[in-house]
Amino acid sequence: IGAVIPILSLMAKSNPAEKFPVLVPWLDLLGNPSHEQLVVFAMLALVGIYIVKVLFLIFLTWLQARFTFGIKADFSLRLFTGYLRQPYTFHLQRNSAELTRNALNQVGEMTGAIQSGMLIVAESLVYLGVLTLMLIVEPVSALLVTGTLGLFSWAGYRFTRGHVKRWGEGYQEHEKLRFQYLREGLGAAKDIKLLGREKNFIDQYQFNNLGSAKLSRYNITLAALPRFWLELVGIAGIATMVLLMIGKGKPMESVMPVLGLFAAAAFRLMPSANRLIGAFQNLRFSSAAFDNLHKEFCLLEEARPLKEYPPLPFKKALVLDGVDFQYPTTNTLVLKEIHLSIRQGDSVGFVGSTGAGKSTLIRASGGIIESSGTIKIVGKNIEELNHRQLAKSVAVVSQKPIIPMGMRVMDYVLLGRISHLGFFESEREQDINAAVLALKSLDALHLVDRFVGTLSGGEKQRVVVARALAQSSPVLLLDEPTTALDMGHQQETLELINQLRIERNLTVLSTMHDLTLAGRYSEHL
Repeated sequence: IGAVIPILSLMAKSNPAEKFPVLVPWLDLLGNPSHEQLVVFAMLALVGIYIVKVLFLIFLTWLQARFTFGIKADFSLRLFTGYLRQPYTFHLQRNSAELTRNALNQVGEMTGAIQSGMLIVAESLVYLGVLTLMLIVEPVSALLVTGTLGLFSWAGYRFTRGHVKRWGEGYQEHEKLRFQYLREGLGAAKDIKLLGREKNFIDQYQFNNLGSAKLSRYNITLAALPRFWLELVGIAGIATMVLLMIGKGKPMESVMPVLGLFAAAAFRLMPSANRLIGAFQNLRFSSAAFDNLHKEFCLLEEARPLKEYPPLPFKKALVLDGVDFQYPTTNTLVLKEIHLSIRQGDSVGFVGSTGAGKSTLIRASGGIIESSGTIKIVGKNIEELNHRQLAKSVAVVSQKPIIPMGMRVMDYVLLGRISHLGFFESEREQDINAAVLALKSLDALHLVDRFVGTLSGGEKQRVVVARALAQSSPVLLLDEPTTALDMGHQQETLELINQLRIERNLTVLSTMHDLTLAGRYSEHL
């Protein structure tokens, strides 16, 4: 913009040395070029200036993208890590769809807001620089034009900011529920189809889907409005400036360069003002996401850090001393003063009515939930074990395990060997042999290349038990291990587990509803 006045003056005057004597030494250095040659030099210089500008803006854009997306990756990882380090009871009270949305969508919205903040700083500096140049050339007209633009921009933002903040809060709520219904609907597709509840989930998703789209539409439309009336205000301001200059009796040859400067400045400042308003609106719209992420990080500050411990000396026993547990949403102790001492190689069955606390006892014994009292597994307090040591010590088969349906059976069973691998280490021959042996012992080796999602309920149960056996842990905790099996496969699976217990000297704790099976395959009830 600063090059506009010299270039326009050069083009309007055939002998610039008369108007600007300071140029005489430079013109002598160039060999006193003609007027046409000077115009050519000026045009080439202008192109050179714009080449430097473009290269600088490319570098600045790359630098800003590296900064903002680096923050996005860091925050997303910190949230994911913090969620995984929370106790099991935390996940009982929070919807996994909400946690997923926080780590992905809301971190993305925060990145957009950071970009808006950087845009505000950059455009404000441009606004200040152009204003300074205009004040030097024509102070009164500069104050008139930029003051008018600034006043209308501030008024527009002041009028819309309350609406934008409410829209942002509503958008966050709709997005949370939209993500929740989508995840729950796809995750429980089989049950939904069996119950014929597709329409209910579709209606709930559509309601929040339309609500989110409507509020986004309002925000985008509002962000586009300032451009139209700012153009009108800018053109009116330039016309007023020209009339004022003519009214002061200035010659047209002096008006033309100033008019060119202000026209160039106006066409630079109007988009700048529009982007500033849009950036401020985006910050207001994203403020709900900022507030939510701030609450999440404050909550996650209390998460226990992962610790590294020396190798665990095996002491083959399981001891529970004064163990109590109460779920956060209840007022009743599910486990109360539990005292147990189980020898290595024993088979213990827990029986009782539904809701008696059998599954909770298994979870507490496996370190899935944090309980009061003392639990020692293989001779070590469970609170002193890191995740790798715990996985080497105890294997757990949940009543309703979550299985990746798109994973091959062999890959799923190999998950049981992760605790035996170092960081970035792939499966070794001994790990593959352990997985094959576990599948073979459960008569499930023929399933090795099948996808888990194609298995029947009984086949899935065998694969889950095989994954637990592949861990090679001395303690095996089974929560209703025969739930999905028919009578024949129930006895066959329990026979196999009992045989492996004897061969490997495993300690097996299991919960069952069938007293006949519990009495037959458990040494202690």
